[in-house]
Amino acid sequence: MSLTEIEAAIAEKHRWIRRKLAEYRDWQQRQPLQRVHFGDGGTLLLLGHPLTLRLRPDAERTRLAQDDRAAELHLALPPQAAEAQVRDAVLAWLKAEARRVLGERLQVLAARQARQPRSWSLSSARSQWGACTHDGHIRLNWRLVHFSPAVIDYVVAHELAHLQQMNHSARFWHAVGCLLPGFESARDEVKRLDLSSLPI
Repeated sequence: MSLTEIEAAIAEKHRWIRRKLAEYRDWQQRQPLQRVHFGDGGTLLLLGHPLTLRLRPDAERTRLAQDDRAAELHLALPPQAAEAQVRDAVLAWLKAEARRVLGERLQVLAARQARQPRSWSLSSARSQWGACTHDGHIRLNWRLVHFSPAVIDYVVAHELAHLQQMNHSARFWHAVGCLLPGFESARDEVKRLDLSSLPI
């Protein structure tokens, strides 16, 4: 193609290109987690609600402190702690919390069906919220702990339903519905989330 033809094609499609760029910026702004500041006052999401990071050198260990109005994660670190050190402490706590929360939800929802998972583990995948193998092992992405209980329950029910149907047939969706009636709104929310764009 000549340069003139390329310029003509760009001019012809400029409205479409601008519209798509604007749609992408809007979509990015709707993502629940953007950049996280790993320092005192930084915020992230825990179970769909804001969680403020607080550096507390007098704390014995990392712990969650919450009341009716707010939730804070108290980290046993000095105010001058490096961002990488804060990040490591936050990630360790989040993964432990994910193991607890996801394990509880898996146990509750699995009790609603006959076939049980053989085992389960946390995943750090950047492309999947969960997975189920043919031999009954379930993997759940620890980053689910950022999102609402409805989203967590949907992903857990989705993977449990794969124990019955290793496909996405009508029978599979029926199994999801038996485990979690009214799952559709949570499924739609998961479709809008971009796992690869999460900052941690």
